[in-house]
Amino acid sequence: MPISQQKALMHDVYLAIASLCLAGLLFYGAMGLPAPRFEPMGSAALPRILGGLIVLLALLLLFNVWRKLRAAGVSPSESETSPDTLGSAKIRPLGVPACLVAYVGTLDFLQAPFVPSTIVLVVALGMLLSKPSLRTAIIFTLFGAALSISINLIFTHFLHVDLG
Repeated sequence: MPISQQKALMHDVYLAIASLCLAGLLFYGAMGLPAPRFEPMGSAALPRILGGLIVLLALLLLFNVWRKLRAAGVSPSESETSPDTLGSAKIRPLGVPACLVAYVGTLDFLQAPFVPSTIVLVVALGMLLSKPSLRTAIIFTLFGAALSISINLIFTHFLHVDLG
């Protein structure tokens, strides 16, 4: 396996680890939110859902790295890393928290609708965590649409919580 491909895979591993840490912070922050009084899930539901989505995407990224290493016949402990110049791979981990801040700001300050905002978030995170292409964008758009519409239906029809 070429060194450049190994570096790219290691950057994916670093991004997945950073994403898992961010999800852990979301879960930790959700523990400090007050218990629900009138609504079934309370204010901690959205951070937990976002944290779960981040964990899912990070685990998919780690699985993809493992699959590529296994196909190349290299064990993860045998892969070599070397110093990298400043590039998109070092900036990518900053994109995940930036997307989340923009998402929360869009929902809170701009009062944007939940479904389109969530679709944009899923597509942005998917493009950050995988190789950007038209096919990837279409897949994550369909996944984001299915996810956001199903969450919206569950919240509005079964839990009687309007997400906007």
